[in-house]
Amino acid sequence: MRIAKKVVTAVAALGLAGAGLVVGAGTAAAGTNGQQIRLTDASSTIMSMRVSGPAHNGQWSSGCFNRSGMTILTSGWWWKGDVRVEYYHGYGCTNYWSADDVHVPADQGKENWVYLYKHDD
Repeated sequence: MRIAKKVVTAVAALGLAGAGLVVGAGTAAAGTNGQQIRLTDASSTIMSMRVSGPAHNGQWSSGCFNRSGMTILTSGWWWKGDVRVEYYHGYGCTNYWSADDVHVPADQGKENWVYLYKHDD
């Protein structure tokens, strides 16, 4: 019984140590191989944006992101290289307004976001 308890304790300790390594590496690695995009719209008329281009892994990706408050975030989506950002006056990427070509660096040091500012006048 005593040996079984030691084995369970050792397995649990290894599991926690392994989980710490995975969580620690994920956060640090993310900002060094791509960035997320954050749009701030000063006019409050852009309701969504579509980002299309290479993801952090080099594969082509495209996603539509809706406004929340004053910002639109690509939370959990990581980009790297030249991407196309399209802006829409409607939610769900409807009612196209304009677009920009944006370069997203692979690494910005401690920063994980590329900040965009728009004003629809």
